[in-house]
Amino acid sequence: MSVKRDDKRDQILKAASQCFSRFGFEKTTLQDIGAAARFNKASLYYYFKNKEDLFIQVVMLEAEHYLNGLQKQIKPLDRAADKIVAYLTGRLAYYRQVLNLHQLSIESLQRFEPMFDDVYQAVREQELAFLSQLLREGVEDREFLKLNAERAADALLTVADGIKHEAVQRSRTAFAQEVDYAPVQEKLQYTLTLLLNGLRK
Repeated sequence: MSVKRDDKRDQILKAASQCFSRFGFEKTTLQDIGAAARFNKASLYYYFKNKEDLFIQVVMLEAEHYLNGLQKQIKPLDRAADKIVAYLTGRLAYYRQVLNLHQLSIESLQRFEPMFDDVYQAVREQELAFLSQLLREGVEDREFLKLNAERAADALLTVADGIKHEAVQRSRTAFAQEVDYAPVQEKLQYTLTLLLNGLRK
């Protein structure tokens, strides 16, 4: 029974992802998603509270998939510091991609942030574990001073997210995809380089 329920839920998420990508969050209706998933609108409420809940679940699934791919992509890099910078700047590129793909307004993005924080916790735990492992590798390879890998990973993630959020908060545009991320990318890279140089032997 629960397998069938999960299949239906996955079917709705897939349809929702297609609709949000095609029409953007603002213009997509539950009617559109129901039609794409071959469900009536009322039955969507059995699986999701509202359009916002559905959108958050779609973005979190996309994020998990993207970040797993990014982690594999950076593994061939030699130094732990290079892997960390590549990963955290790659996260920013993904964030920008999500905003472009789903055509979110700044107002909607700011409304969503507290809701994202709740469901993001599981993904954040995975990211912290990944960054902690990279930092431990750096210590083992004598690239970094001895450190508490978990605390350092948390600090790096917090700094990366803070720089990203600052860019959105200071933006003077109506739509999130209009934010200029070039200076944000440069600021993030510079800040991470400074922090990681401070960890070097």
